[in-house]
Amino acid sequence: MRWYRSAADQGLAAAQRFIGDMYEGGNGVQQSSAEAAIWYRKAAEQGDRKSQECLARMYREGRTAFPRLRY
Repeated sequence: MRWYRSAADQGLAAAQRFIGDMYEGGNGVQQSSAEAAIWYRKAAEQGDRKSQECLARMYREGRTAFPRLRY
């Protein structure tokens, strides 16, 4: 986890998505949909398609709240 976290903190979308996967499945960390959504969103904002799909699925399944819209 340490190396993935380091890479994610430096903005590597694949590492951010991997951490999201870990939190979503509870693999090596305590399962947390909220934490998974945070990491998926970071990667999705960089254009990572898989993270966008994961985040959309979580919204569709009602496992995370929709973000507030900013106008």
